[in-house]
Amino acid sequence: MAAGCALAAAAIWLAVWLHQFRSHGRTSVNEMRLVLGLTWMDAAKALPFAFLLLLPGLEVVVRRTREDAGWQHRLGADVMLGRAAQGCVVIAAVAGAVDFWTFPLGSYRETFESRGSNQVPFQFLACVLAGVVVMTLAVARRRAGDGEWMALLLLASGALVSSLWTPVLLWPAIAWASFGGWVWWMAGRRARLATPPP
Repeated sequence: MAAGCALAAAAIWLAVWLHQFRSHGRTSVNEMRLVLGLTWMDAAKALPFAFLLLLPGLEVVVRRTREDAGWQHRLGADVMLGRAAQGCVVIAAVAGAVDFWTFPLGSYRETFESRGSNQVPFQFLACVLAGVVVMTLAVARRRAGDGEWMALLLLASGALVSSLWTPVLLWPAIAWASFGGWVWWMAGRRARLATPPP
């Protein structure tokens, strides 16, 4: 399930990237086109769901960390880093929803530029903080084995790059699909190890 969720997050991000590529344009200059009757801001309304779909994969990492730490360290620093990363992901999703869901559907009547720049960028800050926390966790778990540190670095880089929603970049879709592939591989490996030989 966690692998499927991470892959779904990558698919959502890819769909938003494709839509914004056509509706916003390739540069920072907003071309304000409608694609399938939706603005680029309408497409971004799906991004909070992509973030929330990363939570099961992060839970897999937290559980691995807890199992590796043993019974006396169930609330160790690595577990707390994993929980902090989950919290940052939730904050980024909620802040992104607040930012984008307030725009009218299918209209450029109101834009970020028309709102002014006096808002605190909670979504941006939460994405950057999530990336830094996951990167710290990757360094702390570098000896965990099974490529966990590399999967965490991919996840961290995706979180850092995902801080830019205007327009989104492609890298988070690649990073999150890779993370989902690692979670899927780990689930299969665990099932093979749990099955006794015939």
